[in-house]
Amino acid sequence: MENLVNKFQSFLASEPGFTVDMEVADNSKLPKLIGADYRSADLEVFAESNDGSGWAIWKSENASPVILISAESIPFDVAAKDFETFLALLRYGTGLIYQCLTFLDFAKRMGQSEKQALKRFDKKYLEKELQRFHADYPDYQKLYSFIEAQGIALIDDPVQSFLATSKLGSAFAKWKDNL
Repeated sequence: MENLVNKFQSFLASEPGFTVDMEVADNSKLPKLIGADYRSADLEVFAESNDGSGWAIWKSENASPVILISAESIPFDVAAKDFETFLALLRYGTGLIYQCLTFLDFAKRMGQSEKQALKRFDKKYLEKELQRFHADYPDYQKLYSFIEAQGIALIDDPVQSFLATSKLGSAFAKWKDNL
């Protein structure tokens, strides 16, 4: 996995101004921006988004999921069960990841089921998103080519990927509470 993360960082570095809304994390300044050195707390930040959020690998006991660190410096939630799944989800853009995590967070607060929270992200919506990225963001073709070159298949139903992280999400919430 570490090799794949390094390849992705090299890819991001080779594509300045890339449409994916990510760049390689500058770990020398990131702890100052987010107010804490999460690297010493089992998070390895590998990328930053233009809004100030970060993307990290959480080195937990049983897995290495990708974590979104919000622009407010809070390790927000599990974005994907592993790095390969994260790259597969990127085909739909970072916006889908943000939206799904936000909807899941609201569901927890409102007593709603995770499945109810994500029902708007049905097959029709996801196909429309993919078509939009193909039509509106030609630079995404570079990302798709990179992902395909790594042998990572398309996830037909990203919602299932988010639902499958609930156990990891619970473990991450406990870890976060102990920071």
